[in-house]
Amino acid sequence: MKDRITLIKLVPLLAVVLFIGLAPLGNGIFTSFFHDIYGQRSFAGLENYRRIFTDQAFGMTMSITVLWAFLNTALALLVGFVAAVILAGKTRALPKILYGALLVPWGIPIYIAVPLWRAVIHGSGGASILTHLFGLRINLLLQPLAAFISALVVSLWMTVPLTAFVFLGSLKKVPGTVLEAATLDGAGRGIIARYIFLPHIRESIMVMAVLNFLKSFKEFSLVFLMTAGGPPLLSGITDTYVVGATTTTGMYLYDLFNGTDDFGIPAAYSVIVAAVVLGIMSLWLMMRSGKKHYRKMKILTLIVQLLFGGLPGLPWAAGYALSLKKDALFPLLVLLQVLRVPGGLFFQNFFEAFQPALIPALFALYLRKRSEMPIGKIRDLKGLPWKFSAGFVTGFFVLASLLVLYLLLWMSFSAVDAVHFDSLFPEYLSGFSYRRIFAEEGILRYFLNTLLVSGITGLIIPCIAFPAASFLSSAGKKFSGGFLTFIQILGISGGMHALIPLYYIFSRLHLIDSYLPLVLIYLDHAVPFSLFTMTEYLRTFPEGLKETAKLEGMGPFSYMWKILLPLSIPVVVTSVMVAFLGAWNGFMPPLLFLNDDTRYTISVKLYTFIGSIASGAPKWGLFSAASVINCLFIGLLFARFRRPLGSTALEDYE
Repeated sequence: MKDRITLIKLVPLLAVVLFIGLAPLGNGIFTSFFHDIYGQRSFAGLENYRRIFTDQAFGMTMSITVLWAFLNTALALLVGFVAAVILAGKTRALPKILYGALLVPWGIPIYIAVPLWRAVIHGSGGASILTHLFGLRINLLLQPLAAFISALVVSLWMTVPLTAFVFLGSLKKVPGTVLEAATLDGAGRGIIARYIFLPHIRESIMVMAVLNFLKSFKEFSLVFLMTAGGPPLLSGITDTYVVGATTTTGMYLYDLFNGTDDFGIPAAYSVIVAAVVLGIMSLWLMMRSGKKHYRKMKILTLIVQLLFGGLPGLPWAAGYALSLKKDALFPLLVLLQVLRVPGGLFFQNFFEAFQPALIPALFALYLRKRSEMPIGKIRDLKGLPWKFSAGFVTGFFVLASLLVLYLLLWMSFSAVDAVHFDSLFPEYLSGFSYRRIFAEEGILRYFLNTLLVSGITGLIIPCIAFPAASFLSSAGKKFSGGFLTFIQILGISGGMHALIPLYYIFSRLHLIDSYLPLVLIYLDHAVPFSLFTMTEYLRTFPEGLKETAKLEGMGPFSYMWKILLPLSIPVVVTSVMVAFLGAWNGFMPPLLFLNDDTRYTISVKLYTFIGSIASGAPKWGLFSAASVINCLFIGLLFARFRRPLGSTALEDYE
């Protein structure tokens, strides 16, 4: 009976995660079989799915998304590893310089960082600070490949810091005696990195590979703010849509949602994307199991090729089908598909040359080779010269971070409300933009709106996470481990494909233009980190503490609130601050759920100053001034709570 009573501790948390995490999927699946025009439903069967799969734009956006996610993941792992090795070095100067440079992209919200990069690269019609310094003229509205590469560089700048910090945590566990022995044998930093560090952090690499791939696959905010889908591709102009160089699935779904009256179509697309996300998570489990899943991966490659390859991909599908019988053919097919991608630069459209099936094919090939070659043999492979790699990574992050901060301050104090860089300092220094955002724009209203949403989120998270953590900390490891895994899966599987069906649910409840959807979404985002850290913290308490409380006549709830909670203030404060900052930095939910200007949070208000890349007359001065104030607030908050936040930052990998 007592176990049933204590199970009540899980109810508030489950209510949030099931409603935000599972309800959109259920609603999307149900609605996808109907035509739903302004609430008027009629049965559609599989027509919505047929329309999507027969649309050329669907296959192209999927190819672009997979290519984007693959390049993001591969480069982030490589650069993140180099950065982590630098940070783990014993010399004082270089690690400190790089650490400070990495904190800039890690600490600036995406709705500030990405528009700043847009100003750095694109400027005004291609004339930017890069033009003034290096003579480069990059127009993100006209150059598809340049737009894709530019967005990729910005994504790496923002993704690498967390990847590097996670790797650094693993590198610190390498025994010091091993490093000393290698140093005495004359091994340099590059040899130690390749022969000792790399094999030691294999598990961390696998985890970050999956998490970074999922994050990149679901990417919306970065490409929306940077390129708004990118310049149109010649082959991307279809009867229903115009595909750009950076039109990911998130961008396509957002445009589909805003451009159609029939909600059944975006619902069907949301279901497809959710299925792909769940499939990616399954790939990771297969990779950890070894060759016994090799054949399953080959079958998955064939299925993906049939679904997303279109008519040009049928010969490849036939080849993969044949490789199920003749395994020696499979590596050759994978190699040819890999070579086809750079070949697309010269012979056809680069984005058409890439096939999404290449990703599961590479995973399958990894499983095949893994069973034949021990991981230790990776030591025979040559890497880039260490000094060049370390210098390039450090130089890039230091220069990029300084350039972004410099341009932010330059524009905020310039009297010209535009990206007009013509001198080292603004020709007419002025604080006019700072005065305008308070006097004319009423910026305090939007900061207070954000403070309200973030404050409520931060106050509620311990109320739902701490009771659940207290139950899990004393439950069996099998149950608690399975429950935490379930929560983590729900936490990392969200994205635009979940927000669209959720929007439909809240619209039926007449809650659009209210803060309740935002608070619930941010709570759902904060639950995995809070629940995990609180549970692990409570497990460190001695069992005798609970027995003593029982002797004093305390029940489970009294023990939780009167004993455990006061002793857990550090981890509770950390969870509150992480939830608060997560809500403060949110962009997608308020963009989707708020239509009333007076209710905007600061992220959406800042977006209204500069709009998309195609917007006319962006107000860069107002944007920069408000962004400086926003960053100062976040910086002061981070400095105040850096000790509890820093102690668990490596675990926050969502």
